[in-house]
Order: sequence, then structure tokens, then C-alpha cells
Amino acid sequence: MNLLRAAIAPLAQGHSFFGSVVITGSHSASVEAVASGVVDLASIDCVTFAHLQRFDSDVTARVRQIGQSLLTPAPPFITAWETDEKTLCLLRNILKGIAADPVLEFVRAALLIVGFELISDADYEFSLRIAREAASNGYPMLR
Repeated sequence: MNLLRAAIAPLAQGHSFFGSVVITGSHSASVEAVASGVVDLASIDCVTFAHLQRFDSDVTARVRQIGQSLLTPAPPFITAWETDEKTLCLLRNILKGIAADPVLEFVRAALLIVGFELISDADYEFSLRIAREAASNGYPMLR
């Protein structure tokens, strides 16, 4: 949503841009809403859209990509703030193992996962910056 909002903010010039905003509850429902003409536009991440193309091609055949956002890190895997270092290390090692285990190759391929990368909070700063920029351009929420 922030990437779409960042793209729309300069065009909106501090005013509402869309006639209405519909919250569908899922990317799949959003694609269906576009395909059926309920809404004009939805923002869908590329991995979800690739899965929908594979598993629900009837719906994705009825929509088309009209743009692409800036590249940003994927949503993070998270754990509770109180997770101790030993458990955190174990969780990270499990993810590394899943990414490298040849027995799980078919699972990774089916999920379109090529690996996991440990990144820092700073790597997400770009996403936070574009959210702040959209708000400073008078577009604090998608509308």
C-alpha cells in the first residue's frame, strides 16, 4: 500500500485521488475485484501475482499489469521482541537450512523461494522514507 501511495501522492497534490477505496481483505480478492470490474486498480506484490497466475490463471488472464513499483525488501519474518538470542539464532539457522536443503528444493520452487537473506532494519528505511514522503506531500493515507 505504501508503494502505491508513494506513486499516487505527487499526482494527488494533497487531495483524494480515487473515487473510493475498497478493502478486500486479500490480494486474491483484490485481483478478483479488478477482474470483475468492482475496482479499477489494485496493488499486488509480484510473488503473489505469480502464484495467482499459476493457481488461478482464469482470474489473472482478465487483468493486466499497468505499472511496477520501486523495488523494496520483501516483508520480514518476525518473532516476538522478547525472543532470546539463542532462539533467534536457532530460527535464523532453520531458515538457512530450509534455503539450502536439496530435499526441500521442490517446496522452495513451488513457493517461488530462492533463499532467505538476513537484512537489517536499515534495509527497510526506504519503505519508511517513502511513507513519510507521501504524508509530507499531503497524502498520509490511501484515498
